[in-house]
Formats: sequence, C-alpha cells, structure tokens
Amino acid sequence: MNRPARIALNIVGPPLIAAFLIMSAIEIGALFSESAQPNDWANSLMTALYYIPVAVIYAYKLAALPSLIHAMLLEWVYRRYPANTWNACLLSGVSGAFAGVLINITNVIAFSDSAGFGEIFDGSFFILPGLGMFVGFLLGLAIKRLSRKQERVREKGLSGCE
Repeated sequence: MNRPARIALNIVGPPLIAAFLIMSAIEIGALFSESAQPNDWANSLMTALYYIPVAVIYAYKLAALPSLIHAMLLEWVYRRYPANTWNACLLSGVSGAFAGVLINITNVIAFSDSAGFGEIFDGSFFILPGLGMFVGFLLGLAIKRLSRKQERVREKGLSGCE
C-alpha cells in the first residue's frame, strides 16, 4: 500500500468504522431487548438506515482532528516499523486508544457547562478509548494485509518469461 492511500485510510477510516460499530451495537441491542416483538427487525433495519448517515456525520465531527493526529503519528511509526508488521498493527491500536481519550476530553469540554475533571473521568470514560483501540487495531490489520510484500512464484519452466 502506498503512502497517500495509507494516510487517507488512517484519516477517513476510524470515524466511519466506529460509527458503523456503534450503530450496529445499538440496533442489535434493540433487537434482543425484552420488549422486542418478533417483527421488529424490519423497523430496526429502517431506523438504522435512517440514522447511519447522521451517526457518520457526528463521528466525523468528533473524530476529525484525532484521526488526523492518528494518521500523522502512524506515519512516524511506519518509519521505524514497516506497515506490514505486527508492531505497527499493535501501535495502531494504542494510537486509536489515545484518540478515544482525546475524543472523550474534547466531548466533555465542548458539551458540558463546567468542564471539571470529575466529568471527564466518570464511569463511561473507557468506552471510547476501548472502541478506539479496537478500531485502530482493525485498521492496522487492514493496512498490514494491504501492505504485504508481493511474493513472486517462479516455476522452473517459466523463469525469465516475466
């Protein structure tokens, strides 16, 4: 995978993947709740299709700057560890966790009346960093897979005919 495609994937991918995962978890939870009716899957699907664009826009609103920082940090990491290694994949997950922390902090500061540290570090503090770590690791796996070195298979009878 070339560098511009890798940067674009690291900037565009995390909010899109996270919004999809959050919406999927909400809809699956609604389908398996105690008050769900047997035919609620169609309503749930229509609701998800309606709200997915809203969730994606909101995710990009919250995570645009953290995704940009994540992409710049990973390009610095790729100088030391090639993109097709497990180390780069794990560091992508760690960077995603830090992006989740940054999103938590900016979310509390932007949407609360008094931005005290008690509100930042409440019980839900670990949800977005955990999601960020998971999304970063998934993205690292995708980049690792797309950045494999192309291996040539040579057969005895066809050598020199490439």
